[in-house]
Amino acid sequence: MAQTQIIDGTTFDASKIRYTAAKMNPSGGKSVGILSTLTNTALKIQTPTMLTWGLSDYEGNEKYEVSLQFPTEEYDNDELRAFRQNMLDFENKIKADALENSKAWFGKQHSSPEVLEALWTPILKYTKDKSTGEPDKTKAPTLRVKVPYYEQKWKVEVYDEKCERLFPNDTEETPIDLIKKGMRVVTLMQCGGLWFVSGKFGVTWKLIQMVVPREDDTKQGCLIRVKTSPASAEKVEQLEPVVEASATIVEDSDEEGEDTQPEQSEVGRSESICLPESSEKKRVVRRKKDP
Repeated sequence: MAQTQIIDGTTFDASKIRYTAAKMNPSGGKSVGILSTLTNTALKIQTPTMLTWGLSDYEGNEKYEVSLQFPTEEYDNDELRAFRQNMLDFENKIKADALENSKAWFGKQHSSPEVLEALWTPILKYTKDKSTGEPDKTKAPTLRVKVPYYEQKWKVEVYDEKCERLFPNDTEETPIDLIKKGMRVVTLMQCGGLWFVSGKFGVTWKLIQMVVPREDDTKQGCLIRVKTSPASAEKVEQLEPVVEASATIVEDSDEEGEDTQPEQSEVGRSESICLPESSEKKRVVRRKKDP
């Protein structure tokens, strides 16, 4: 796949797409491909850096997906605002085209945008308001991307920030091990086109590649230098050296529908574990002998 086939999500123009002819599926549903008019290939979009809830199969059926979290207003930035707006424009473009092509796509003529809105499955997912059951637009949305896994094989690639491939590799690590909750990631995803099932319709996204932070790079050791006075030096000498330290991280529930989100200012930040430097000589304070 050439770099020229990849569309930057922050500059994506939703009007630059076209559709393939509708096809019936063996299961009785229908699908319509979505192509980029700029590349004349399947629509492939690179996202900005985003938080992820990690890789999961929520129903335990080995159908994996990864959720990308947009930030709250406090932590938003220009790139993420542009990407979110472009995804909304993409949704509106599809719904308008669905109204125009309703006979071919749904098998019946629809003339009401409100009807199609009720049939549409949004790309951006919002938690539901517990009192109304409606999407709570005051919360930050997520975008779900399917992770191809067929016949016990992963069909994705995972890289670190230096573009070194982490998967597939000669280690036993899988995408489940590498794509963790709370990471900041960059995603290359491909639009799987439109699906139509039981009158409902929506768009799927498929993961192609993902860049994740390499955990080893975030463990910098102790960045704190403790200053001691001569009077306290002897007390410091009496302390036993720290051999090993560990941090326990308690994760939030992965259940959907919860209002809690990863804390934007802390997520993706590793704990700095303070270890003494073996090469640093101890300062010895000698007592003066009594005359």
